Amino acid sequence: MNGARAHFCDQVKYLGAFLKSSLKDDDDIQRQVKSLYCAANKLRDTFDQCSPAVKNTISCLLHANACLPIVEQIHTG
Repeated sequence: MNGARAHFCDQVKYLGAFLKSSLKDDDDIQRQVKSLYCAANKLRDTFDQCSPAVKNTISCLLHANACLPIVEQIHTG
C-alpha cells in the first residue's frame, strides 16, 4: 500500500454480524440473546394490562403460527 502501514482490527461488523479475528462468535450470540430478551420483555409489558381472554387469544395465535409449518410438514410428508 505504497509504504503505508495497514491497520488491523479485532472485529468487524458485516451484514449485521460481528466477525472476530479469533473466529469465535460468543459476543455476537450474547448480543443476539440480549436483543431477544429485550423484545420479549417489550411484548410482555405491552400485553401486561390485557384481560386474560385477550392474552389467551394472543397466545393461541402465536402458538398456531409457530406450529403451522410443522403440522403442514406432517400432513404433506
